Amino acid sequence: MTKKKLKIALAGFGTGGKFFHAPLISATKELLLTHILTNSAENRQHAQTFFPNAIPVSDYGNLLSNPEIDIIAIATPNNLHFTMAEQALKFGKHVVLDKPFTVTTNEGSTLIALAQKTGKLLTVFHNRRWDGDYHFIKEKIAEQTLGKLVSFTSHFDRFRKELKPNWWKETDQSGSSILYDLGSHLIDQCLQLFGLPKWVFADLQQQRPGAQTTDFFEIKLLYPSGFTATLTAGMLVRTQLLRYRVVGTQGTLDVFGTDGQEAAMRQNIFPAQTDAFAKALKLQESVLYQDTEAGIAENPETLRGGNYTNFYQNVADYLISNTPLLVTATEALQTIKIIELARESHHKKCVVSVKS
Repeated sequence: MTKKKLKIALAGFGTGGKFFHAPLISATKELLLTHILTNSAENRQHAQTFFPNAIPVSDYGNLLSNPEIDIIAIATPNNLHFTMAEQALKFGKHVVLDKPFTVTTNEGSTLIALAQKTGKLLTVFHNRRWDGDYHFIKEKIAEQTLGKLVSFTSHFDRFRKELKPNWWKETDQSGSSILYDLGSHLIDQCLQLFGLPKWVFADLQQQRPGAQTTDFFEIKLLYPSGFTATLTAGMLVRTQLLRYRVVGTQGTLDVFGTDGQEAAMRQNIFPAQTDAFAKALKLQESVLYQDTEAGIAENPETLRGGNYTNFYQNVADYLISNTPLLVTATEALQTIKIIELARESHHKKCVVSVKS
């Protein structure tokens, strides 16, 4: 007897919907992608080509009122997250929100309370917890190979000198900018590794000609022990080499490049195509530098690939088997808190405290 699949609709089919949510949902055997919401003719054609069993719709109300839909995954512009998630929860749907969770902590807290009231799932697509490099760093820290940690640096750099015309992420609308986009990933990973800091200091810049919103940031998360985490991303970095640097009293670990899953999916090579996807992954490299009597020893290592499919597999397992949820809305709310504090720090030009 075939088990009934959970039916999930995808609201939003830009880059996130096309190359992340839809492929990963389709690779999860307990989930059935039934509908895709998009108003773009080009995106509708893409959906019909690669996800032909999903019904294209142009009205969000059709998803909300459809009693057969169990889950709505929301991958729309950030300033729509709160309203669309609120509506879905009120209509009795489980909700997956693309990162960032919401634009403000007040919005996030309201959604958490509503999810608790309705008894529905509310989670956030922090897929970068399943980057191969993040897991590698996590393992090395747990092994205490580096001794007492002194500093952590995390880069997510890109190069695109020209602004994209009429692209919401590069306008001054609420929730846009590289801070909410790439910053959400870096902050979430850091909080998972080290917990909430005591203080935040941030520098936010508009570096490209005509930039309307932040396209470079450097955020320092300061901990009572003296440990400092520096998170940075920019759009004018022409050499994308260093991804992480972890410095300890007994060694330094450098990781280079970026996890290859996104690049593969952008070529329409999806996790469901197991062999092809594995072959398409470009694996990252690392070097561990350690002190020896003969000098500093360099130990290179090739990383394993990551696995974004674990996110939606966990969503299915949570709803079917009550498996613990790996990304909670409360955790995602902490990321928004740090973003708000980073903006406050930049505006005031000072270190700001993190209240627990």
